Amino acid sequence: MSDARVQPIQVLPSAAALVVACAIALSSRGSGEALAAVAALATGAVLLPLAPTLVALFVVLLLGLPYQLNEVPASFAGVNLYFADAILFFFAAAACFEAARGMLGRPYPERTMGERFMVVLVWASAAYGVIALARGMLVSGFEWRDAIGAYRRYCFYPLAFLVPLNLPIQRRHLPFLQSALALGAISIVFTALYSLANGLTYRPDIFIVEATEPDPRLLGYTACMTLAMGLSLFVAMTMQPGRIVFRAAAAGAIACTGALLISGWRLSVGLALAMPFAAISVMSLLRGGRALTQALTLCVGALFVTAAVAGTAFVLPDTWQRATLQFEQRVRDFDVTDDARYYSWKNAGEVWSESPILGAGLGRQAEFFVLGSEGTFYLEQMSTHNTFVGLLADSGLVGLLLALAFHASFVALMFRRRRDFAAAYRPLVTGIVVGYLAATGFSFLQPMQVSAIVSMHLLMGFAVLLCRPEFRQSRAPLTGS
Repeated sequence: MSDARVQPIQVLPSAAALVVACAIALSSRGSGEALAAVAALATGAVLLPLAPTLVALFVVLLLGLPYQLNEVPASFAGVNLYFADAILFFFAAAACFEAARGMLGRPYPERTMGERFMVVLVWASAAYGVIALARGMLVSGFEWRDAIGAYRRYCFYPLAFLVPLNLPIQRRHLPFLQSALALGAISIVFTALYSLANGLTYRPDIFIVEATEPDPRLLGYTACMTLAMGLSLFVAMTMQPGRIVFRAAAAGAIACTGALLISGWRLSVGLALAMPFAAISVMSLLRGGRALTQALTLCVGALFVTAAVAGTAFVLPDTWQRATLQFEQRVRDFDVTDDARYYSWKNAGEVWSESPILGAGLGRQAEFFVLGSEGTFYLEQMSTHNTFVGLLADSGLVGLLLALAFHASFVALMFRRRRDFAAAYRPLVTGIVVGYLAATGFSFLQPMQVSAIVSMHLLMGFAVLLCRPEFRQSRAPLTGS
């Protein structure tokens, strides 16, 4: 098993970082950017030995404050920096711990074949991204800032998957991670309640239904992804043996997260109905047992969803009526050419057709004409609103196939190892897997924000970590029981 105790040799990188920080401070002569670099380097040096524990706090902030910390980046040396870029600290910490392990002659943990394959794929994707980056700047002539930004989103941030696999994570760290998922969802709940009490909305008039007032969206879709993950975690916790008080608290959290998912986004309404069923299904697969038992569990899940629909219509009649009118209008007036996504995907397809193998290169800023309600076309600039279609246009079949292979390997590994997860970790794995499915679903229709990309890949790494033999047996559940 990984040794998470701090060794004297592991303090050396911190000492070296402090020396570098002092050197920068002495040579900066008061430069604001240099002093900020000094502060960041010194703070990281002091906290580096605590990285296996701090990663849970990082997850809480990514999930619970996605807009406050990632919507407005800070500019540093001409490059936009997000809070999610703190992943650099965990990259450095993982590298230091791995180096110390090798210098101390400690054995490396036993890795499954699926984990090794995924590590190769994520590194291959990052390496190929360098080629796509160079192609975008040198061949297509894209702006270097745009090219680097695209590389960060497509290739660099997914490397967060490696952090849990290289930090010395032990069983004692995992309760913090499950609490991080729960606290992230609860943070979104309190943020939404505060906005509701003060008349604040994510977008005040995003969608107008005939014969109704504008339907405000209380939450953004990144927050809805956190709620979907929290909802599945809480459902799984109610299915876990334990003290009645914890299960009752989880049931209350289910009600809060499920109700707030109905926030005006049609896809989030679907998540509010689908996540409990998906969580029950995943927990059933993790538990194993006879096929009849699993079928009965799925029937209970279907009844749960039906009851949730009826309860929502009864408790929130106005919201239910607006959602129903939205759905009816969309079905009645459905026309693919009314959605800007149609034109963005069409434009991406045209770009891809010019270079199907390697793509246009990273840094493309999509511009295309959209048919307006007046029957005239106007020029639109926006993202592709589909991660995989955008990746296909920018990095070609090579980049897309690498990404698809990585995600397919994760799903296959989770399915193959479904019986190997210790009972204590089943709610945590359920929350991660179902949350991953929700985030992937959103990525087909919305651009992925930085916090969502980093948190999704970070949690995927934790799920793969739990497949290792050293975590297959656990003495106690992660929650009080």
